[in-house]
Amino acid sequence: MLTVETAVPATQWASLPGLTEREWEVIRWLATGKTDRDIGEILGISSRTVHKHLQHIYEKLGVETRTAAVARALNLRF
Repeated sequence: MLTVETAVPATQWASLPGLTEREWEVIRWLATGKTDRDIGEILGISSRTVHKHLQHIYEKLGVETRTAAVARALNLRF
């Protein structure tokens, strides 16, 4: 089964233009189906900070939803 981890290694997510390394960490975990709270716990930040990162990601990628952000990020990669 193809997962986000096998499709796009973490080192390649961070190399994509436009987003900070932390934003790529957030979107990578988002792609695995994690909630803001889950991502916050994994990264050691608050869920509110995760939400703010997502707002910046949406703006930078020109999307409005979590699903669209992940899809756009994957399209940028390939």
